[in-house]
Amino acid sequence: MYMISAKYILSESEIKLAEKIGRRRCFSKNRTIVQNDSGYHQERDRSFPHVIGVKAEIAYASVAGKTVNQDYFEFTGDQDDFDGIEVKTSTWRGEDIELKVKVSEYRRKNPIGYVLCRLIGNEVTFMGSINRKRFDNEKYLRKHKFVENYCVLAKQLSPKLPVKIDSKIVLFDLKQ
Repeated sequence: MYMISAKYILSESEIKLAEKIGRRRCFSKNRTIVQNDSGYHQERDRSFPHVIGVKAEIAYASVAGKTVNQDYFEFTGDQDDFDGIEVKTSTWRGEDIELKVKVSEYRRKNPIGYVLCRLIGNEVTFMGSINRKRFDNEKYLRKHKFVENYCVLAKQLSPKLPVKIDSKIVLFDLKQ
C-alpha cells in the first residue's frame, strides 16, 4: 500500500516560485480575461487566484515526483496540470469545502480526474480526489460571486492522491 502525507508545508523558495509563476500566468493573459477570471479578487491583486493555484501545484509536484508547468500562454489553463490530473485549490476553512471547476473550463477540458487542495498560509492539505466519470455523475451547478462552477463537496472525494506513473494511474492513500 502506497501512502503520502495529506499535509505539505511549502518552503520560502517554493512560495517565491509560486508567486513568480502565478503572476506570469496571470499577466500573460489578455487583460479582459484576467479581469473576468474569478470576480472575487481586487483588480490590484488579480494574480492571487493564480498564485494560490500554483502553490498547490508545487505541493502536488513535490509529492508526486512531477514538474510544475512554467510555460505561459494567453490561455493558460488549457493544458492539464499533471498528465491528465487537474489540481484545484481552495482557501475555504469550513467543513463544506468544495472542489470547483468553472463551467467554461469543464467544457474545454476532459481530465482523468481532479485533486482538491486546501491552502492555509504555507500549508497545503490534500483533501482527496475524484475521477472525471464520478465527478460528472455527482457534480452540481453553483454560482460563486460572478462565476458558475460545477462542484462536489470534499466529503464526496476519495482519500487518495492519483499520480500517473509509466502511463498508469497509481492511487496513493492519504495519511492524515
